[in-house]
Amino acid sequence: MTDPVLSEFHIRSSDDARTLDQRLRHWSEETDQYIPDHLSLEVAYNALANRPDHTRIMAALFDLYVTWIFSVLDYMKCFSALRDMNREGASHHSILQSQLAFNCRIASLSFYTSYVLRLRAVWDKLLGLYVLLVEPRAYDDFSRSKSRKTAFKKFASRHDVFPNGFGEKVAHAISILDDEFRTAEAHGTGRLRKHVLAPSNFPDSPEARLLGHYNMMNNVFAILQKVIVSAPVPTTEWMPNQTIEPTR
Repeated sequence: MTDPVLSEFHIRSSDDARTLDQRLRHWSEETDQYIPDHLSLEVAYNALANRPDHTRIMAALFDLYVTWIFSVLDYMKCFSALRDMNREGASHHSILQSQLAFNCRIASLSFYTSYVLRLRAVWDKLLGLYVLLVEPRAYDDFSRSKSRKTAFKKFASRHDVFPNGFGEKVAHAISILDDEFRTAEAHGTGRLRKHVLAPSNFPDSPEARLLGHYNMMNNVFAILQKVIVSAPVPTTEWMPNQTIEPTR
């Protein structure tokens, strides 16, 4: 008995991309979920249509966009849980003394943890996509580099499509995310748990610094559409052989 052939989803035309934009907007309205509007899949498809690697780029872009949307929803849920706790006057209560405080804080911990891991995944996908967009022939060296955030910092400094200091800011933001949160949550016993489950003053908390990454990512996505539209069209010999891999 042969294994069944799994079907795959692909964006094959500008109409497909426009439909996805519409579907996302309708889903946002019907579910009352906020979706960032920095990116249009239709505009991206039309800008990339003449590239020999446009199918691959669109697949990577859609994957990145959906992951970013999910991380934004986690971000919104974090604040929603905080509002619930403050509204009920439970922000300074111990989870051992108040069921309401426990319910709000355990929900917050779930959202914060998901936000950290998803946000790091967004950075992983984004750096590789930037390299493929701007200089595909550099991707193999980039993917083999010991530290891709450092490699991207050097890469961005060579290309005028990025604002001055863009690579340095990105590498710094990733380092903070890794050092303060992601490494502990993904590979250790976790850091967020210690703070989120305890009464705290939010503006001074690690969670406040973590949510500040949202603003940085918003700025990066605002730049992404510009890069897509202005990136040079590569010839086939520029094409890398490897697929996008996680950032180290």
